[in-house]
Amino acid sequence: EHRTSISEDKLRAVISYDLEDNAAHPLSGGESTEIINALSSIKILDPACGSGAFPIGILQKIVFILQQVDPEGKHWFEKQVSRTSPEIRRVIEREFANKNFNYIRKLGVIRENIFGVDIQPIATEISRLRCFLTLIVDQSIHENLENRGIEPLPNLDFKFVTANTLIELPTTSTQTLFKDTERIEHLRDLRNQFFSSTNSERQRLQLEFQQLQNQMLDRMIEMSASDELTRALSTWKPFSHNVTQWFDPEWMFGIDAFDVIIGNPPYLKERGNKEKFLSAHKSSLGKKYKRGKMDFWYYFLHRGIHMLANRGAIAFITPSYWTQGEGSARL
Repeated sequence: EHRTSISEDKLRAVISYDLEDNAAHPLSGGESTEIINALSSIKILDPACGSGAFPIGILQKIVFILQQVDPEGKHWFEKQVSRTSPEIRRVIEREFANKNFNYIRKLGVIRENIFGVDIQPIATEISRLRCFLTLIVDQSIHENLENRGIEPLPNLDFKFVTANTLIELPTTSTQTLFKDTERIEHLRDLRNQFFSSTNSERQRLQLEFQQLQNQMLDRMIEMSASDELTRALSTWKPFSHNVTQWFDPEWMFGIDAFDVIIGNPPYLKERGNKEKFLSAHKSSLGKKYKRGKMDFWYYFLHRGIHMLANRGAIAFITPSYWTQGEGSARL
């Protein structure tokens, strides 16, 4: 709500699947534009994405809202073509000419708005697959074009990563790394290019990304960053299926905070699962928040709060006991 000047009643009406309340709380043209602008820039994370149910759910919700406030897709189209590569712009322009608005909406949300993390490689792969499938069903077929006009699926290596969400980078911080503004922007540009790259281009971008990573690590070493930090950063292999034993949104997504954090984090009590809690207890998160016997859910909530933007929102499915547990005492 704070991202627009629109009343709560109107926002609830446009979010609700009940279309009757839209007539009771109609939007003006300017208010529709406000909603489109807010949605185009919102950053959403599921820190334990599993099979991608929550990212796909919020994708569908955003598409539904856009259908209400921008039925002809014009304003969303203008937003997308103004901030994308020539390759994606060509696809968006063609699909807009064919009135394939939902494909443009979904492609934009997947590219700009939703992100996921899970410690299981199969989970991140399934999340990516679900994004692929939701795009495929809205692809239009053109018999006169190569491959019948079916576009290659986007590369989602920088949208869903396999990592341990609960382990932050060493407390020496990545601040020195992210003062390297020129290389940070270069990494961001490479991520954007990678989303729509073809096979040969993908290999070139992977190599360029890895070389840039190494240059930034070398710079950190020169600036006397800790061995622990540089060693941790060097273990991230974004184009492999390896699990990274830490998660950092700036390094992995180029984002420092999220507007919305959603999901259903695992409920796992420490009793009987002590070994699984060792790394979390030893982390900066554990040192700050461990209180008595913990549950993974509490750690995910604390971690979510750390990653939340100013006036952001967290929406987790919760265990029934969470308000009574010691782990929630410091919220």
